[in-house]
Amino acid sequence: MAPVLPSKRRRAQTNDLDFMDGDAGPSQQGRSKRAKPHAPQGFDSQSSSDEEASASSQGGALAVRNRNDADDDAEAFRQQTQVVAKNFRDAKGRKNAAAEQGIVEEIRCTNFMCHEQLHVKLGPLINFIIGHNGSGKSAVLTALTLCLGGKATATNRGQNLKSFIKEGRDYCVLSVRIKNQGTAAYKPELLHKEIGARRHHRRLCIADR
Repeated sequence: MAPVLPSKRRRAQTNDLDFMDGDAGPSQQGRSKRAKPHAPQGFDSQSSSDEEASASSQGGALAVRNRNDADDDAEAFRQQTQVVAKNFRDAKGRKNAAAEQGIVEEIRCTNFMCHEQLHVKLGPLINFIIGHNGSGKSAVLTALTLCLGGKATATNRGQNLKSFIKEGRDYCVLSVRIKNQGTAAYKPELLHKEIGARRHHRRLCIADR
C-alpha cells in the first residue's frame, strides 16, 4: 500500500486587505503597507509654528517678569535690613525706657481661689512669673483678667465669679493698680498718677466698682 502524503493546507485568501499599490504581485498578498499619517483637515503648519513662537515669547516674558519681581523683593528686603541695622546702632548706649502709662504695677487678691492673701508687684518692663504648682501663677493672670472686666468663662478656671471664692470664705476682693503718668495719661486731673480697679464679690450678691 502506497504511503499517503499529507496534503498542504490551502492558504486562506483575505479579501478585506487594503493595498496601497494596485499592481502588487502575488508575493505581496497578505501584507498591507502602513499608511502614512495625514494632517487633520484644516491644519496649517504655518499657524502651528506661529502659536509655538507666541507661547515661547510669552514664557520668556513671564520668566523676565518673575525675575524682576524677585529682584524687587530682594531690594526691599535689603532696604528694610539697613533700617533695622541703623535703628539697632542708634539704640546702643541707650537704656530701655518703660512707658509712663498703661503699666500694671500691682495685683492684690483676698480669699481668691486657694489663696487667702496674694500680693504681686510687677516691674516696668518684662516680668516672668515662675513657681511651683499652687504658688499663684494662674491666680495672678486670672485675677488680672477678672478685675479688668473679663468674663469668668474666659479664664477656663470657672463658670462664674462665685466659683473663685476661697473655700470656707464668703467673699473675695481683687484689685489692680495701673500707672497713669506722662503726657498721654488718662484724665490725670481726675485719676492722678494711678488708676485703681477693684472688684468685690460675695456669694449672695455682686458689687462691681
